[in-house]
Amino acid sequence: METEVVKGKKIAAQYLDLLKVRIGTEIVKPRLDIIQVGDDYASSKYVDMKKSVGSSIGIDVAVHKFDATYPQKDLVALITKLNSDPRTSGVMVQLPLPSTMDTKYVLDQIDPSKDVDGLTSMTMDNLQKGTDSYFLPATVRAVIETLKDMKVDLMNMNAVIVGMGPVVGLPLSYILKPKVKMLSTCDESTPDIKEYTMVADLIISATGHPHLIDSSHIKPGAVLVDVGFEIGENGEPIGDINTEDIMGKASAIVSSPGGIGPVTVAMLMQNTYEAFLRNGK
Repeated sequence: METEVVKGKKIAAQYLDLLKVRIGTEIVKPRLDIIQVGDDYASSKYVDMKKSVGSSIGIDVAVHKFDATYPQKDLVALITKLNSDPRTSGVMVQLPLPSTMDTKYVLDQIDPSKDVDGLTSMTMDNLQKGTDSYFLPATVRAVIETLKDMKVDLMNMNAVIVGMGPVVGLPLSYILKPKVKMLSTCDESTPDIKEYTMVADLIISATGHPHLIDSSHIKPGAVLVDVGFEIGENGEPIGDINTEDIMGKASAIVSSPGGIGPVTVAMLMQNTYEAFLRNGK
């Protein structure tokens, strides 16, 4: 079996090209304010990518970067200021925050109408209830749009999500459950994830555990989406799924890095543009 390796950059480019055209017709440009506290290597790379991509399509990306000792009260004050700033279309806090900060509390200070990363409690509550939210979390939207681009027949698939973190796995489960034939979820308390992955048509992994999943975890023809990564000893990111090992057994893989990451950035820009339109430009 030939395994298709799906490239996120190609999918992302479709959205970014269209956004660039639309933003080019605006007199005032959208603005995304990104707040980063600390110097996490992966976070810094992502922030640089977001700034570069935003600038390339006409979105003004303002980065507010502070060291890990930055007081939480000052961070909250900055978010409050950006919430009321008419120039700011969207606000996002780059995760992770230092362990001294209350991440949930900080995220919940973002005005939901500017929460372009889709991580406030209000957004999560709405997703769980199945009610409309301002924005889907950017990574969740990236997964859904990538599967759509791949023309995956979700309604006839048994799917499993490995990793139920609050940023990807949990909100994705809310969105995916009504779209698939059956959805199973696994987390660190699951005794043996193979019990679920070996019968799944679609496996989405978001754990950050390098090469957690290999060919022994999947059935022939499965579709795999790798959303997780960890920085290896050589400084390079390593995905949850061992791409080399599953080649020839899976029908398709969205690998990490280079798969969902670029699409997530594109969805963040899409959300920012939609916030710009919704908030009266």
